[in-house]
Amino acid sequence: MDCIKTFYYSDINSVTENFDKIFQTYLQDGVLCIKDSFFSEKDQKSITEALAKKIGLNYISQHDYEDHHRSIERVGLKSKDEVFINWHLEHVYSNNPQMMASWNMVHFTCEKGSGNTGFIKVDDLYSTIPTEYLEFLNNCNIEQNQKTRTAVAYYDLLKKNILRVDVNKGSDTLVEYQKMIPTKDQIDYFALIQNHIHEVVYSTPSIQKWWEWQTGDMIIIDLHRMIHCVKGGFDSSQRKFRRFWAYKNNPSEYEYNFFGNREQK
Repeated sequence: MDCIKTFYYSDINSVTENFDKIFQTYLQDGVLCIKDSFFSEKDQKSITEALAKKIGLNYISQHDYEDHHRSIERVGLKSKDEVFINWHLEHVYSNNPQMMASWNMVHFTCEKGSGNTGFIKVDDLYSTIPTEYLEFLNNCNIEQNQKTRTAVAYYDLLKKNILRVDVNKGSDTLVEYQKMIPTKDQIDYFALIQNHIHEVVYSTPSIQKWWEWQTGDMIIIDLHRMIHCVKGGFDSSQRKFRRFWAYKNNPSEYEYNFFGNREQK
């Protein structure tokens, strides 16, 4: 799939020499792939740290991720044309969300066309939302997992507002409108908007980009801006990647809750 910008750099020196191209693609597209790279953990960490520093992030954490039996048992086996992990913005409700990541596929034995990852740039989604919905969202404070945030927020890196609403129906609750307790009509209107966003995300191929993985591919993604999902068609242990997350604040000052993100102590 060629709709995601792809680079072919097999060593850390090539990445360093072309770092500005990578950074500019990250700014423009929000996601890119360094294909057939087979980077070591050390080299992946160096690349992640360099990009994190460039965009003003100070901390990274590392984790090997595998679509294990518990994931499959939770949602059931899905075909390669069905969404296995729902479209989502990474821990959109968190006080210290992951802002950027590198995903290095170290093991991939899925059938061709299975286990694909989908991406939607939140800028593209934003442009599909009717003006009256956006005007309403600009005045909303919403809540999920007892965390409150604005529905639209300024993103320093891009110097513009982006959407911070969970794209799955009913995930967020309207708790303030124009800094006041919302009326039932306002709560219902917010639910209508969230349903609209959900439908656009799940049923608008023109704003979706898909990556068909192979072992050795490394995706770099702006997690604050890119909605993403995974399609099925694979069984446990067929798909494993090494993941580095980058944060603004020190994740060691947070404790994991059962969703896997850290909560401030």
